[in-house]
Amino acid sequence: MLTDTKGRARTLIGEKVSSDNPLRDYPGLINNVLSIVENYYWDSNLSKSPDWQTYKSEVAKVKSKISDDYELGLTMMWLGKKLPQVPHEIRKVNKTEMANPPLKSFSLKTIGDKKAYLVLNNIPEGKAEADQLFKEIQDKNIEILILDLRLARRNLSLNSALQLANHLTSNTSDWGIFLTRKWFEAENTIPKPVTYSGKLKNALELSNKKNSNFNEKGFYLRPLSALPSYQGKVFLLIDKTTAGVAEAFAIYLKNENRAMLVGQKTAGLPCLTETYEIDTHYYITIPFAQFYDKNGKSYQGVGVDPDIVSEKPMEEMKNEK
Repeated sequence: MLTDTKGRARTLIGEKVSSDNPLRDYPGLINNVLSIVENYYWDSNLSKSPDWQTYKSEVAKVKSKISDDYELGLTMMWLGKKLPQVPHEIRKVNKTEMANPPLKSFSLKTIGDKKAYLVLNNIPEGKAEADQLFKEIQDKNIEILILDLRLARRNLSLNSALQLANHLTSNTSDWGIFLTRKWFEAENTIPKPVTYSGKLKNALELSNKKNSNFNEKGFYLRPLSALPSYQGKVFLLIDKTTAGVAEAFAIYLKNENRAMLVGQKTAGLPCLTETYEIDTHYYITIPFAQFYDKNGKSYQGVGVDPDIVSEKPMEEMKNEK
């Protein structure tokens, strides 16, 4: 136990070691990380870019001095900030969390008369749960639905987003595609919607098995209308943290004129990520597929602008009439 300056007792956790030598072979670990990123990141040109070469050079200068996990994470995060976008995120394996993953849950909060608010961080992926959610929305006669896409970059899955789209769009309409480096190594054009199913996998076929999606050329998104269909107004709360699937979802609803985007410009990182296990202690998350809308437009490094710019705090935005 350790008592801090405010008299609070805290339990120290970690590995007890008998020397001040580094806990692991951090230079070797970092070399593996850089190699994995160069092999699986969606853009094969990354390894040739001056920014990446500078990053590798700066990491090489300090990697032999890293002595613990904290220094490892701090080094990779700090130096990675100088890149136009962070191509990977290194994390330590949490065995307790892996053995008992947190259950996803959602809560529909009604605000005033016929208005509801929903955070999209932990929406379940199953059709039955999505159907039940929109049945509740229907039963409560919700006319205005506010969906919060801020800080949803990590937890909104592609399946969850597709289930939401199925209830929000009554007409089947192509959403767009996620293309991997395998596509760009073999092709020099962006496929059109009429060729999606013949050249790419349905997004619902994404494998849950780790380290397995890198070898696919890409995935197409084609929502199918589901009941009950929500016909009311939709507002999406977005900001610079809106990335990944959440950002692609916002782009789709805006392109279909199905939602009004409120907040700030999105991150410009609408990608799919894959978890790659390095060893028993660490894993990295890599953006392995880049999003293009059905018109072939990329939002990488650009993002999408809100229809209504607002700097207001979340509570004010939720409770506005």
